[in-house]
Amino acid sequence: MDPQARSCLSALLEAYRRCDSYRDRALQTTVFVAGSKPWQRRTKLLEISTAARRPHRLRFAFAELGVGPRTEWPRALLAIDAQAARAWTTHDGAQRFSSAHEALGALAGPSGTAAVLAPALWGGLYADVDDFARRNLGEPRHAGRELVEGRDCDHLCGTTASGHEVELWIERHSGLLARIVRRTRRDPAKTAGALQRRLQELRAAGRPGAELGAHARAAEHFEATATTFDAESSTVFYGAFDAAVPDAELAFDPPV
Repeated sequence: MDPQARSCLSALLEAYRRCDSYRDRALQTTVFVAGSKPWQRRTKLLEISTAARRPHRLRFAFAELGVGPRTEWPRALLAIDAQAARAWTTHDGAQRFSSAHEALGALAGPSGTAAVLAPALWGGLYADVDDFARRNLGEPRHAGRELVEGRDCDHLCGTTASGHEVELWIERHSGLLARIVRRTRRDPAKTAGALQRRLQELRAAGRPGAELGAHARAAEHFEATATTFDAESSTVFYGAFDAAVPDAELAFDPPV
């Protein structure tokens, strides 16, 4: 691995592991392109928020911005404490998970994958720098220094094993995640096969029913709606370490 990239990722993981609390707001913009015509493009916006406090409290939420009242927007909520990992989505309703890893995995797809990166970092779900790189960047390289809305950042680039081109910006003075860009080309046949293989692996491993159900529904939905398209998502994070995080910001409070 590029030594500079390794140093930056090491600082990122250490910053999230050593903080007592973390909070952020983020905005994710994803553009789907199915052809050359303007009407063959679709843009999706997600509002994302994370609040976390040691030793084990975390709340993660996102909502897809729509043109109607906020109550109509597709959204999801995840809350983790010492007793449970609970989630609620407008698609699946209330769910319980056996671990933070399982819960974040279930919400990774609907939230565009990049959105759950900060909660996963805070929760220490990556074993080390190599594990983080393998799962998010492939073989990363340091691409220089850049400003992200005035913040001095290290810029890393990589391509994952599944073909996603990923760029990552990390604040130099704090280690905070500043921005992620992911580019991909969706191949329906390839993705459907991967989803089915993953479902078989989960069944063979005896994973809980809630996780199996979430993956099965994702596979069914994909097969019913799959099209070929290019996609690019950009997620900009506005985070802070060791800020006050009151209990109210950590509550599991679905609207129903």
